[in-house]
Amino acid sequence: MNKRHAVAVMVKVPEPGYVKTRLVPALTEVEAAGLYECFLKDIFGKLSMLEHVDLFAAYTPRGHKKRIAALLPDGVGLMPQKGNSLGDRMYNVFRRLLVKGYKRVLVLGSDSPDLPLGYVEDAFRCLGEKGSEMVLGPALDGGYYLVAMDILTRIPFTGISWSTDRVLKETLKRARQGNINARLIEPWHDIDTPGDIDKLRGNEAAPESARFIGSLKSLQ
Repeated sequence: MNKRHAVAVMVKVPEPGYVKTRLVPALTEVEAAGLYECFLKDIFGKLSMLEHVDLFAAYTPRGHKKRIAALLPDGVGLMPQKGNSLGDRMYNVFRRLLVKGYKRVLVLGSDSPDLPLGYVEDAFRCLGEKGSEMVLGPALDGGYYLVAMDILTRIPFTGISWSTDRVLKETLKRARQGNINARLIEPWHDIDTPGDIDKLRGNEAAPESARFIGSLKSLQ
């Protein structure tokens, strides 16, 4: 890899009632927001170990730049999300970074704090192989936890039933229709529902999240 690679994480401001709402009422809204804040610390702490890659946080809503910056390591670039749908917002992240001059861009969700760093490296490696233009990391719920591209196209982000179990299937179909060579890497899980919380207990790959879960008396 070289310095012309970028990783952007789609993040939300960790406010109660705004993030991880599907974890409520197993967690309170305040606890869910606190856990999501730990997600961000775990994810960016891990990504900071990547060499020759610039890191960005694509945040929402606008007007909370300082709040997000206070949670992240120094050197992470900040950009507000732009667009009405998730597809629009992801496309605009790719557009901004590819136009900026990055040769390969990877966009990552913020719901997998224990994602192995090697999966991100694998995605860049696959994208660098001849013929590959797009790499997807399948999520176990039918979506995807990362997407990487070295071309600028809106095709994979349009006509998708976002927030359903058809997201990955429809994205691959759109890629085929657009003659985009897409590859898949290993699947991984998101932390979305109360049943997912146990995946974080004692999880050394997500130390901040594991510590937070362990501190909640309501879950002991």
